[in-house]
Amino acid sequence: MKKIVRLLVFFSASFVLVLLGTSAVRYLQLWIEAAKMIPAQQEAWPGIVAAAQWALPAALYTSILLALSYSARREISIPLSMFFIFVLSVLISGGAFLGIHQLETLVPRGTVTPRHTLGTPGVILSQGDTAIVLLEDPSNALGRRVVSIPERPLIYQEVPTGPNNTILALPPVPFTGKENLFFTDLLVDLTLSARQIDARFRESPLSFGIYLGGLCLLLVSLRVVLELSSWPLANLFLGVLAFRGVLALEIVFNDGDVQQFLGGFLGRFFPLMWLGPFLLCNAAALIVLMTALIFLAKGRRKRHG
Repeated sequence: MKKIVRLLVFFSASFVLVLLGTSAVRYLQLWIEAAKMIPAQQEAWPGIVAAAQWALPAALYTSILLALSYSARREISIPLSMFFIFVLSVLISGGAFLGIHQLETLVPRGTVTPRHTLGTPGVILSQGDTAIVLLEDPSNALGRRVVSIPERPLIYQEVPTGPNNTILALPPVPFTGKENLFFTDLLVDLTLSARQIDARFRESPLSFGIYLGGLCLLLVSLRVVLELSSWPLANLFLGVLAFRGVLALEIVFNDGDVQQFLGGFLGRFFPLMWLGPFLLCNAAALIVLMTALIFLAKGRRKRHG
């Protein structure tokens, strides 16, 4: 019983720490993106909420993975560890998401953080082969500018407006840096996962609960991966790869084209909105069944060995 209590405490602490850490990193990323805009965007209170919503899937995946690894290293019973981690993950992540949405009501709308626009008069902005020279303070969206387009003479704009008297958008301040494709794809998938969870929440509490339960069940069912070898670090690495695969699978299941295609076969049995949770639960059931068969086979070998 002490092992179970420690497992639950470990999972709760991991979830909170990862949620706070990833929320801070995401908010910093949003802050940088807002500061790069010309003129600078005013970062509002919803930016904090958006960062926390984005961090929820990252906290859920990471905390379940760490808890499963902990239970494997402590040799906690697989059925017990899977059951308690599943229940706690649904309760904590669901409660965290409800709390995050309540943050929107704590601060009045329109609360902003003043931000200084980067650059000075004469700053050059580029987008593709087009270059724009701002002749006034970059914070002035209606300031005079000079536009350079390849194979055309310079264009002087006293008032930078388009055909329908709309202000022409400026490209952000250029920053050079190398992008890691693995982490870029990971960030995109986490963003899509967060949007799906938010859409389910806004749709109905029942849809939100079933989808979150199906996702947690699929993640918890990967407990067997954490015991594939006798090296805990190697098992953790395999778990990371398996969880990354589940995240990609979640995005595929929620793709509109995939759901429309599968809905042609399964739509007659239940509404299309339940297709995503149905696929997640079936994948989890398949993994659990394979896990049970593997351990039954091991038990027979020991008895006949």
